[in-house]
Amino acid sequence: MTTNPSHFVVAAVTSSSDTDTNSESSTDEEDCTMEEMERKRLHPYRLHQELWFNDSGEMNDGPLCRCSARARKCGIRHGIYSGESSLMKCDLDTNNADKLYHYRITISPPTNFLVSSLRYT
Repeated sequence: MTTNPSHFVVAAVTSSSDTDTNSESSTDEEDCTMEEMERKRLHPYRLHQELWFNDSGEMNDGPLCRCSARARKCGIRHGIYSGESSLMKCDLDTNNADKLYHYRITISPPTNFLVSSLRYT
């Protein structure tokens, strides 16, 4: 017998001191979670029936980055470095020679980067 995970019912044990607002908010949260799961399950770009469709910036259990809003503004994990500003957009009708640069990087000493002989095994 196969079971469909969308048909499972989550049972919770609550004490009599819990308020109705807590139960309402948890029910709303469960409804949103089930709707999100169903949306991913029925997505037209899903590759296979046993695979989820993953939105960019999200993992299976939520957002890819769980950092605070303040921490997301800079850092190597977010691709934003201190003192860095956004790049100006290039004009599609010109060669943009005044905005584009070519850099040449040299590593020295080159000892670790030179290959004297290649051996194939």
